[in-house]
Amino acid sequence: MKEEDKEKGQLISELAELRQRAAVLEASETKHKRTEDELQRRLKELSSLHDISTIVTSSFDLEHILGEVFTNAVTVLEAETGSLMTLDEKHQSLTIKASRGLKKEVISRTRVRLGKGICGWVAQSGQPVLLKNRVTDPRFKPIVRKPQIKHAICAPLKYKEKIMGVINLNRESSARPFTEEDLRLLSTVAYEIAAAIQNIKLYNELRTTITELEQANKEIKQAQASLIQSEKLASLGKLAAGMAHELNNPLGAVSGRAQLLLMDMDKDKDLQAIKNLWTIVEQTTRASKIVGNLLQFAREAKQEVEPVDINPVIEKSISLTRHQISLENVELSMELKPDLPRIMGDQNQLQQVFVNLITNAWEAMPDGGKLTISTGLLQESLLIKVTDTGHGIPKENLGKLFDPFFTTRETGTGLGLSIIHGIIEAHNGTIKAQSHLGQGSTFTVKFPVIKQES
Repeated sequence: MKEEDKEKGQLISELAELRQRAAVLEASETKHKRTEDELQRRLKELSSLHDISTIVTSSFDLEHILGEVFTNAVTVLEAETGSLMTLDEKHQSLTIKASRGLKKEVISRTRVRLGKGICGWVAQSGQPVLLKNRVTDPRFKPIVRKPQIKHAICAPLKYKEKIMGVINLNRESSARPFTEEDLRLLSTVAYEIAAAIQNIKLYNELRTTITELEQANKEIKQAQASLIQSEKLASLGKLAAGMAHELNNPLGAVSGRAQLLLMDMDKDKDLQAIKNLWTIVEQTTRASKIVGNLLQFAREAKQEVEPVDINPVIEKSISLTRHQISLENVELSMELKPDLPRIMGDQNQLQQVFVNLITNAWEAMPDGGKLTISTGLLQESLLIKVTDTGHGIPKENLGKLFDPFFTTRETGTGLGLSIIHGIIEAHNGTIKAQSHLGQGSTFTVKFPVIKQES
């Protein structure tokens, strides 16, 4: 009996030891499982954060970034509904930019004031919130509208203490609650979103600044070119004025003497001499016209400035050239806007401008084409456009069109456009040329209107 009791006691002891070992193994296996689950969770979080980092650094499309990052957060945190909202600083309210489980009409009309509701509170305080039971939480119980949503987390989109919005995720009451680790991860995601918003804002501001600087640089270059042109014209103008004065008197004397000789000639006997004298008169007259152009180029012609209606000036200019236009098989189109404000100017000089431009236009269409003349108003400037469908002007010549003595025609003097450029500048106006080879050219003239009449 004693031997049996001894064996029984030994068996009980061995059984207890086995049970102890089994408990240790079970505890070890449980710990191992927890460690494995933790590693899997951390791996999932790190993978999600890597994906989010890739999203926010690969695009400057804010709407795309917000949508992709929010979807990633919903997936990794196993949320069922939620929204990402940005702050409208002007109206101090939150608007939905990305969501899960919300109808379109809800998204479009939702405006959450700062301090109102869970999202409003988080945006105002800048603190994240973890609600394990949203229905019973004393801070938000009075405002709960969907009691089926029990568990929630919400984090501010905060970058360097600046609140840019919030992201909130929800689970139904039957789902497991969110944890502090979930809130930590959501806060990290929220920071990445805030940094992306700030970077895109800075990028857009930089792009705007670059555009403004490029425009300012373009305007400076145009002003420099205009200044160089003005200085060039002023220098040549002085030279032209001196030449004109020096030539006027001898040309007048030669022409006068030739005409006196013509009066003394016997028309029946001195035919060759008369012919030669008429050649002298004609050529001195032509030379006098060139001198007159030089004087005009030098801006020494007296201006008679008065309020001018531009449309009648253009109509008169067209009437002076209409016959030649019709002979050249050119179709004329007039688009003159009525009731335009007047400008201050010299009608004769303005007429000279448009006759010159119209003549240049039809001469650019030796095989026929279409000539369009239009007037209009652009802000406080009168706009006149002369457009032809001729052979066009080479790009390399556009910058030299208004240079004195520049011409591509064998019989041209190169003073026509220089003279009208000077007239337009004297009227505080501008002229620009645009052209495409084989398509035609457009000359655009601008004059300031009389302000009290605009």
